[in-house]
Amino acid sequence: MATNPNNPLAPLFAYWVQYCALEDSHREWLHTFATVVNVKRGTRLFEPGDRDDYVYFVCEGLLATVWWDENGNRRIDRLLPPTHSVLTKGNLYASHQVYYEVVALRPSTTIRISANALKLYKEACTEADTLVDVMEQKKLKQYRAKNRLMLIKGEPERYKAFATNDYMRSFRRLTSQQEQADYLNISRVTITRANREI
Repeated sequence: MATNPNNPLAPLFAYWVQYCALEDSHREWLHTFATVVNVKRGTRLFEPGDRDDYVYFVCEGLLATVWWDENGNRRIDRLLPPTHSVLTKGNLYASHQVYYEVVALRPSTTIRISANALKLYKEACTEADTLVDVMEQKKLKQYRAKNRLMLIKGEPERYKAFATNDYMRSFRRLTSQQEQADYLNISRVTITRANREI
Protein backbone atom coordinates (compact mmCIF):
# COMPACT_ATOMS: atom_id res chain seq x y z
CA MET A 1 0.00 0.00 0.00
CA ALA A 2 1.51 3.33 -1.05
CA THR A 3 2.00 6.07 1.53
CA ASN A 4 1.19 9.72 0.98
CA PRO A 5 4.42 11.73 1.47
CA ASN A 6 2.32 14.83 2.28
CA ASN A 7 0.80 13.02 5.25
CA PRO A 8 2.75 13.97 8.41
CA LEU A 9 2.15 10.47 9.79
CA ALA A 10 3.60 8.84 6.66
CA PRO A 11 7.08 8.18 8.16
CA LEU A 12 5.66 5.92 10.86
CA PHE A 13 3.30 4.17 8.45
CA ALA A 14 6.18 3.60 5.99
CA TYR A 15 8.31 2.17 8.79
CA TRP A 16 5.52 -0.08 10.07
CA VAL A 17 4.60 -1.48 6.62
CA GLN A 18 8.15 -2.84 6.23
CA TYR A 19 7.32 -5.47 8.86
CA CYS A 20 3.75 -6.48 8.04
CA ALA A 21 0.94 -5.87 5.58
CA LEU A 22 -1.24 -2.92 6.56
CA GLU A 23 -4.70 -1.79 5.58
CA ASP A 24 -6.68 1.43 5.68
CA SER A 25 -7.87 0.57 9.20
CA HIS A 26 -4.30 0.85 10.47
CA ARG A 27 -3.87 4.21 8.80
CA GLU A 28 -7.16 5.34 10.35
CA TRP A 29 -5.99 4.24 13.78
CA LEU A 30 -2.85 6.33 13.40
CA HIS A 31 -4.90 9.36 12.36
CA THR A 32 -7.08 8.92 15.45
CA PHE A 33 -4.40 8.29 18.08
CA ALA A 34 -1.14 9.77 16.74
CA THR A 35 -0.10 13.41 16.86
CA VAL A 36 2.80 15.08 15.09
CA VAL A 37 4.96 17.12 17.47
CA ASN A 38 7.64 19.52 16.21
CA VAL A 39 10.18 20.58 18.82
CA LYS A 40 13.13 22.96 19.03
CA ARG A 41 16.58 21.91 20.15
CA GLY A 42 16.69 21.58 23.93
CA THR A 43 12.97 20.87 24.32
CA ARG A 44 12.09 18.30 26.98
CA LEU A 45 9.35 16.08 25.59
CA PHE A 46 9.16 14.12 28.84
CA GLU A 47 10.31 14.51 32.43
CA PRO A 48 9.72 11.89 35.14
CA GLY A 49 6.50 12.75 36.92
CA ASP A 50 4.69 13.99 33.80
CA ARG A 51 1.05 13.05 34.01
CA ASP A 52 0.63 11.10 30.78
CA ASP A 53 2.79 8.45 29.12
CA TYR A 54 3.55 8.30 25.42
CA VAL A 55 5.54 6.59 22.72
CA TYR A 56 7.58 9.02 20.61
CA PHE A 57 8.62 7.92 17.12
CA VAL A 58 11.32 10.12 15.58
CA CYS A 59 10.68 11.26 12.00
CA GLU A 60 13.39 13.92 11.69
CA GLY A 61 16.11 15.29 13.92
CA LEU A 62 17.65 13.67 16.98
CA LEU A 63 16.29 12.94 20.45
CA ALA A 64 18.06 11.39 23.42
CA THR A 65 17.17 9.89 26.77
CA VAL A 66 19.11 11.90 29.35
CA TRP A 67 19.84 11.87 33.09
CA TRP A 68 22.32 13.62 35.38
CA ASP A 69 24.79 11.90 37.70
CA GLU A 70 25.53 12.85 41.32
CA ASN A 71 28.10 15.41 40.13
CA GLY A 72 25.62 17.12 37.83
CA ASN A 73 27.12 15.72 34.64
CA ARG A 74 24.76 14.93 31.80
CA ARG A 75 24.58 11.30 30.78
CA ILE A 76 22.98 10.20 27.52
CA ASP A 77 21.39 6.81 27.95
CA ARG A 78 20.18 6.30 24.39
CA LEU A 79 20.38 8.22 21.09
CA LEU A 80 17.20 8.42 19.03
CA PRO A 81 17.68 9.34 15.36
CA PRO A 82 14.89 8.87 12.76
CA THR A 83 12.98 5.55 12.96
CA HIS A 84 13.92 5.09 16.61
CA SER A 85 11.29 5.39 19.32
CA VAL A 86 11.07 5.83 23.06
CA LEU A 87 8.38 4.91 25.59
CA THR A 88 8.07 6.95 28.78
CA LYS A 89 7.27 3.84 30.84
CA GLY A 90 9.37 0.74 31.43
CA ASN A 91 7.03 -1.08 29.04
CA LEU A 92 3.40 -0.78 27.99
CA TYR A 93 2.27 -2.77 31.04
CA ALA A 94 4.51 -1.09 33.62
CA SER A 95 3.06 1.25 36.23
CA HIS A 96 6.37 3.12 36.69
CA GLN A 97 7.83 5.75 34.42
CA VAL A 98 11.39 5.74 33.12
CA TYR A 99 14.03 7.57 35.19
CA TYR A 100 15.34 9.72 32.35
CA GLU A 101 14.15 12.74 30.40
CA VAL A 102 13.47 12.70 26.68
CA VAL A 103 15.21 15.71 25.14
CA ALA A 104 15.60 17.04 21.60
CA LEU A 105 19.30 17.33 20.74
CA ARG A 106 18.32 18.86 17.37
CA PRO A 107 15.15 20.46 16.03
CA SER A 108 12.99 17.38 15.58
CA THR A 109 9.71 16.06 14.27
CA THR A 110 8.15 13.23 16.23
CA ILE A 111 4.94 11.26 16.23
CA ARG A 112 3.41 10.92 19.69
CA ILE A 113 1.02 8.10 20.60
CA SER A 114 -0.67 7.55 23.95
CA ALA A 115 0.95 4.56 25.65
CA ASN A 116 -2.44 3.34 26.85
CA ALA A 117 -3.99 3.59 23.37
CA LEU A 118 -1.09 1.62 21.88
CA LYS A 119 -1.36 -1.04 24.59
CA LEU A 120 -5.06 -1.57 23.87
CA TYR A 121 -4.43 -1.68 20.13
CA LYS A 122 -1.55 -4.12 20.58
CA GLU A 123 -3.89 -6.49 22.44
CA ALA A 124 -6.50 -6.32 19.68
CA CYS A 125 -4.38 -6.13 16.54
CA THR A 126 -1.58 -8.45 15.39
CA GLU A 127 0.00 -5.73 13.27
CA ALA A 128 0.15 -3.36 16.25
CA ASP A 129 1.76 -6.13 18.28
CA THR A 130 4.37 -6.44 15.51
CA LEU A 131 5.05 -2.69 15.60
CA VAL A 132 5.55 -2.72 19.37
CA ASP A 133 7.88 -5.70 19.09
CA VAL A 134 9.96 -4.04 16.36
CA MET A 135 10.29 -0.87 18.44
CA GLU A 136 11.36 -2.88 21.48
CA GLN A 137 13.92 -4.89 19.51
CA LYS A 138 15.43 -1.71 18.08
CA LYS A 139 15.80 -0.31 21.60
CA LEU A 140 17.41 -3.52 22.86
CA LYS A 141 19.82 -3.61 19.91
CA GLN A 142 21.23 -0.22 20.88
CA TYR A 143 21.43 -1.14 24.56
CA ARG A 144 23.29 -4.36 23.76
CA ALA A 145 25.77 -2.55 21.50
CA LYS A 146 26.32 0.20 24.06
CA ASN A 147 26.71 -2.26 26.94
CA ARG A 148 29.51 -4.00 25.04
CA LEU A 149 31.28 -0.64 24.69
CA MET A 150 30.83 0.23 28.36
CA LEU A 151 32.57 -3.00 29.36
CA ILE A 152 35.77 -1.57 27.83
CA LYS A 153 37.49 0.04 30.82
CA GLY A 154 40.02 2.19 28.99
CA GLU A 155 38.36 5.38 27.77
CA PRO A 156 40.45 5.77 24.57
CA GLU A 157 39.80 2.13 23.67
CA ARG A 158 36.10 2.57 24.36
CA TYR A 159 35.92 5.56 22.03
CA LYS A 160 37.89 3.80 19.30
CA ALA A 161 35.48 0.86 19.50
CA PHE A 162 32.55 3.28 19.26
CA ALA A 163 34.09 5.03 16.24
CA THR A 164 34.81 1.84 14.33
CA ASN A 165 31.77 -0.28 15.24
CA ASP A 166 29.50 -0.76 12.21
CA TYR A 167 26.33 -0.17 14.23
CA MET A 168 27.64 2.82 16.22
CA ARG A 169 29.29 4.58 13.29
CA SER A 170 26.03 6.29 12.29
CA PHE A 171 25.60 7.68 15.82
CA ARG A 172 29.10 9.14 15.65
CA ARG A 173 28.24 10.99 12.43
CA LEU A 174 25.08 12.46 13.98
CA THR A 175 26.52 13.70 17.27
CA SER A 176 28.91 16.30 18.60
CA GLN A 177 31.99 15.31 20.58
CA GLN A 178 30.30 16.49 23.79
CA GLU A 179 27.27 14.30 23.06
CA GLN A 180 29.56 11.37 22.35
CA ALA A 181 31.38 11.99 25.65
CA ASP A 182 28.06 12.08 27.53
CA TYR A 183 26.93 8.89 25.81
CA LEU A 184 30.12 6.95 26.53
CA ASN A 185 30.87 8.47 29.96
CA ILE A 186 34.28 9.73 28.86
CA SER A 187 35.90 13.16 28.50
CA ARG A 188 36.14 15.29 25.37
CA VAL A 189 39.93 15.34 25.83
CA THR A 190 39.88 11.55 25.50
CA ILE A 191 37.93 11.85 22.25
CA THR A 192 40.37 14.41 20.83
CA ARG A 193 43.31 12.15 21.63
CA ALA A 194 41.62 9.01 20.35
CA ASN A 195 40.68 10.71 17.07
CA ARG A 196 44.38 11.31 16.35
CA GLU A 197 44.92 7.56 16.45
CA ILE A 198 41.91 6.42 14.43
